[in-house]
Amino acid sequence: MTALYKKRLDAVQGYLELGMFDDALAELAAIEGEFGPRYEVLMLRMMTLRGQQRWGEMREVCSILRETQPERAESWIWLADATRHCRSLGEAREILREAETMFPANPHVKFQLGCYSCQLGELEPAMRYVQEAVALDRRWLRVALSDRDVEPLWEILGFDNR
Repeated sequence: MTALYKKRLDAVQGYLELGMFDDALAELAAIEGEFGPRYEVLMLRMMTLRGQQRWGEMREVCSILRETQPERAESWIWLADATRHCRSLGEAREILREAETMFPANPHVKFQLGCYSCQLGELEPAMRYVQEAVALDRRWLRVALSDRDVEPLWEILGFDNR
């Protein structure tokens, strides 16, 4: 990664932190024109589109990320997130189920499966997925106790934040 490339990516990150999404997208387009659709550029584009809640476009970028970087669990998680918002929870869950076969010990995949199952009213598998995520990485308990997607499990977990 060249110094200029990194500096331009840092500028995009700054735009994102300031909520200047259009400026971030313009800079990303310029970077992509010069350096091509590298992973970092696609990831920042995805983050920018997510910040704007442009779910369909985010899904397109995430599809490319998953195709080009299938070994990264995040590519699958981001695709599922975009799919959840622009299509359906059920379709998003199927993406994560496929990811689970590739990343059986990834707590983020497990936790997201728990979230989606919970939102679909399937509390037993939701609880199992959340427990598996926490067993893999205890930090996910803190997330579980604050994430509204798993709010129906809070009482079972012994926590009520309502």
